[in-house]
Amino acid sequence: MRIKDIAKEINISATTISRVLNKKEGNYSEKTKNIVLEALKKYNYTPDMIARNLKRKRTFDIGILIPEFSFYSEIYHDAQKAAKKHGYNVLLVCSNYNKDYERMAIIDFLERKVAGLIITTGFSNYSYLSEYENKDIPVVTLEKISEDAKLPVIFYNNSKILKIVINHLIENDYKNPALVIGSTDYLYNAKKRIEAFKNILNKYNIKFNEDNIIADKKINYFDPEAAIKLLDNLMKKRDKPDSLLISKDILAIIMINRLIKEGYKIPEDIGIVGFDNIALSKYINPSLTCVDIPISKFGNQAVELLIKLIEKKKINNTIIEFEPNLIIRNSTNRKNKTIWNL
Repeated sequence: MRIKDIAKEINISATTISRVLNKKEGNYSEKTKNIVLEALKKYNYTPDMIARNLKRKRTFDIGILIPEFSFYSEIYHDAQKAAKKHGYNVLLVCSNYNKDYERMAIIDFLERKVAGLIITTGFSNYSYLSEYENKDIPVVTLEKISEDAKLPVIFYNNSKILKIVINHLIENDYKNPALVIGSTDYLYNAKKRIEAFKNILNKYNIKFNEDNIIADKKINYFDPEAAIKLLDNLMKKRDKPDSLLISKDILAIIMINRLIKEGYKIPEDIGIVGFDNIALSKYINPSLTCVDIPISKFGNQAVELLIKLIEKKKINNTIIEFEPNLIIRNSTNRKNKTIWNL
């Protein structure tokens, strides 16, 4: 049944029905809105999306580009819920940290005339994404991609995170931390975290050891065997670290198992901090101290901001910064304090 037919049945204009269907404000009451919605449900009305998109010269699709599933899948699920609430669909592409594939995915999204894009990869090479800053398709990024980028961004502050973590390690008598992170050739965020790590060590008068930074693309690709080899090499150093800050919780868990197998006691010999706070982190033994990144809020906030941009609504702030939070558990609890926030 067409809108015109429903309009005759309920004696309400097709224009009003269209406004209700498209969630547009108009000169109609809540009662009229409910009558229209009931009629649409009664007659199983399904909009002709192709015709609708052709008329508007855009779709109601939002493109989301993620680099991997292990950490970013929650962003997709929460973004999908938020988008559905506003009548939008979500198209997902996972790049597996392949820059060429990312660029192809963005071009494909544009050819499909998506209403907007959410980019979660934190490109180290910002140049080609800057091409889309002045296009008619809004883009929201999760994590900063450049200090010069003018795109809307939702992010967490690396300096604040590292300061909280290192302060906690110092309080537990750790004096030689190491940072295990993804490749700086790819991720701008990795570069900024390393910079913050060096600066904060300097502020605390802790000697910086270049060997205590593992920045390797194998960390990005989640290669457990390669990660174990990197860890083994690090622990063979003469001045080996007494604590590890690891960019992925799942790798932190793998490294805890390896260290225990090699005879290390955690947290007595070495402390471990993860950066995701995945559900598994509190169930392993010892439980994993983590930086809690509110990943589900990222997805929801990104969609809400993007839809405001798509629909040209008033926006007070296009730069949203989340405050970091450290969940202290047994993997760094040298002083045997009572742990309440498991």
